[in-house]
Amino acid sequence: MKSVSKIEAGSGMIVFVDPFNHGLSHVPVNAGIIETAFAAEPDCKLVIAAEKGHLDGLSELVSKDIWQKAQIIPIVPPPPGTRFMARLKADYRNLEQVFRRSEGKGKLVLADIAPATLYALRLNSLRYPRAFRQFAAVLHGNGSELAGWRARNPLIRATQLRSAMAAAPAMTRFVVLEDSIRQALLDVAPEFEKQMVSLPHPLPTAEGSSHFAESTAPAPDDAEASRPVRIGFLGAAETKKGFDSFVDLARSLTRRFPGKIEFHAIGWLPPERYDLDLSCLARQPSRKKISRAEFRAALEAVDYVCMPYSPELYRYSASGTLLDAVAAGKPLIALRSPIFDDLETRFGDIGELGENLKELESRMEKLVNNQDARRYLRQAGVMQEIRKSRMPAGLVPCWRSLFFDKN
Repeated sequence: MKSVSKIEAGSGMIVFVDPFNHGLSHVPVNAGIIETAFAAEPDCKLVIAAEKGHLDGLSELVSKDIWQKAQIIPIVPPPPGTRFMARLKADYRNLEQVFRRSEGKGKLVLADIAPATLYALRLNSLRYPRAFRQFAAVLHGNGSELAGWRARNPLIRATQLRSAMAAAPAMTRFVVLEDSIRQALLDVAPEFEKQMVSLPHPLPTAEGSSHFAESTAPAPDDAEASRPVRIGFLGAAETKKGFDSFVDLARSLTRRFPGKIEFHAIGWLPPERYDLDLSCLARQPSRKKISRAEFRAALEAVDYVCMPYSPELYRYSASGTLLDAVAAGKPLIALRSPIFDDLETRFGDIGELGENLKELESRMEKLVNNQDARRYLRQAGVMQEIRKSRMPAGLVPCWRSLFFDKN
């Protein structure tokens, strides 16, 4: 890993900046984006700027061949919840570090943004007009702000995402991580049709290739066929992510089918939820954040990933949980939503999709009563096909389509 005082010139240059995240937040997707960029432009000069803990996480996931070639710039993003003007100053200062060092007219990729970040981008592009010829800014959950409340007060409205996107440099593309999300956002903000593009949520090589290659579903005559069906819930045990519904399903089904179905919560329990009765779970969520290695080992031990989310939760935002399931080749048990319907249409049977929780419970009941191993193997195979499509090499055409200038 090389630190840098001056970015080398050259049109084949990609500068990747995360001015927002601290520590391991969004490390997997950022690693996937970096590897995808390098797969598309293997001769490019690559610069990575992020918070030190984030850089440490990236160094563990990004291919060593890529990481060792990259030039590294540590920055200090403002803490979460920073108000607009303070973030504007911090983002301007962090982006200036790459603008003033670059004369290569390459591409600048912002891995995550707040509205203030886009104003900081505009100010730096005016001050250093020769630094970059292309900009890309990734929208995560904040894309939902486009569908939210718009202030009447012009000063407040100027600090909101829609206004900030309109103020961004003309050569900026706004990247969302699923095509269904792009369509949903354009329904509420059609003025960005020419600037908003989609990149399927990428998987870094380390995440996409380290899981098992074949499903662990038992064959019909296998002695393992008598073991319980194992259902996993991934991530923070929060109400908004459907954890309460997951527990309700677990309580009902384990009571009705003792020893035939298990529910595993693989993730973290917030302190305000310590009083929950989770005795129906075979694995309870940890009271501290677990390591990535422990998370992946626990994920490989389940058969399905349960996502009982409201369809609105990921209408405007990509799901890291979905990509964890894809990486592990695990079929889904989920409420229907545009993102799942899109995957089902393009790839085939991805698991058990229901219109409501009652239907999900009915589908799980059928899994207990009739374990169709052949269908499970087909579902797992579909998830593996999705995984291949999200690997960096498979996303090269999508990456190249992100920019106005394809060269």
